[in-house]
Amino acid sequence: MSYLRDSDFFNLPEDDAEAFIHLEGISRTRLLESIHGEFSSDSYDAIYRYMNEITAIAMELNVGDLYFETETDSYNTEFKRFLMSVDSIIARLRVQRAKRDRQGALELANVAHGAIQAHLVRLKSEIRATGMAEGRKRSLLDKVDDLELDIVERRMAPETIVRFSPAMRVRR
Repeated sequence: MSYLRDSDFFNLPEDDAEAFIHLEGISRTRLLESIHGEFSSDSYDAIYRYMNEITAIAMELNVGDLYFETETDSYNTEFKRFLMSVDSIIARLRVQRAKRDRQGALELANVAHGAIQAHLVRLKSEIRATGMAEGRKRSLLDKVDDLELDIVERRMAPETIVRFSPAMRVRR
């Protein structure tokens, strides 16, 4: 018996790391529900089914090396070691995702930034000119202001500003 059902695989994220994090979360939740959050000698089979399932998924998605000992005096210790390994892999995958997201963050050229600013100014004036209730207008204007602030903050972030081409470097 597996903790994952066929339906858990239908809408998997395309990214292997995201798929692993998703499936492991489902499997761990179902494991803990099946043993009622308590580890006892009756939990042995359930715990090893979970470890086997997650090891196979990690191997197939190529996200990390997991293994577990089946011939051990303390399955509880082995399970704790396994969970620490899984948590370590998940932390590493999340850091990689954050780095990837940061690299793909919004970086606008001056022309694009100016065009967006012009659209936002026009949008604000159209919102002000409508006959909708003042509360609704204020809410929409606040959202446009938040968008504008987000664009400016991303544009002015240090990692966006301090990018020099080799030709711009100061020679001594």
